[in-house]
Amino acid sequence: EIAESHRQESFIHRFFRRQDSMENQLKLDPIAKLFKEAFWIYINRFWIFTGIILGPILAISLLFLPILFVLKGSAVFIFALIFFILAIAFVLFLAPVSLIYAIKDNAGIFASFHSALSTLLSFYWIGFLASLIILGGFMMGGGPGFIFGVWFGFAAYVLVEEKLKGMKALLRSKEYVRGYWWPVLWRLTAAQLFFVPAQIIFYLLISFLINKEVGSLANNIISILLVPFMIVFTYSLFRNLVALKPELAETSVSGKKGFFIFSAILGVLAL
Repeated sequence: EIAESHRQESFIHRFFRRQDSMENQLKLDPIAKLFKEAFWIYINRFWIFTGIILGPILAISLLFLPILFVLKGSAVFIFALIFFILAIAFVLFLAPVSLIYAIKDNAGIFASFHSALSTLLSFYWIGFLASLIILGGFMMGGGPGFIFGVWFGFAAYVLVEEKLKGMKALLRSKEYVRGYWWPVLWRLTAAQLFFVPAQIIFYLLISFLINKEVGSLANNIISILLVPFMIVFTYSLFRNLVALKPELAETSVSGKKGFFIFSAILGVLAL
């Protein structure tokens, strides 16, 4: 345990020392510029993004709820209910990938969903693999898990942009972040910090003017509507990193997988 502790401290120390010592001549765009760019994309495509998030759910609900009402009490009601829940879950799983394609291709709702269908399994395999590695990192003391979370934050965008899957997408995301870990962390954190107080104030205001139930409902709706903005903001940050490292898109994926595989195994054991 002592040896593992020293090894872990060495890893974290080396990582942060390397980040602090890198003096990049090329800098990431300021947060204000990224916010402005994301805001205008979000406003100009608001109804497309909202349609991707809410449209299919409303359509499925309008189709199935009358059927469920008619079948209530019958032998097939439970099967219809399960099918309804699975349909909603599938749409919710598909929406984040569709949003990325809507931003990348400037596509409409149906075209975005069509593109997302071809990469859905790869998208969630990347998410599952990253989750295991990050969980394993937290099992090693917390620090590595936190580092991995920032490293792998753009893997889904790598999948869409460069068609890389699985561990290759994770390693490529890590390469884009390398040398910019602190600036990336600060920008992602700032985006979250901007919306959390706004949501709290909005919830308190609606709760005071009407009641807590309506306030909670309004807060949930606002949270859903802000999902596209966060994806647009993250995508803008990713494109900024790509512009700073254009050579990566033309090279094969490099990086050692052994440590991440070990971390993923720890993640499995933790589960």
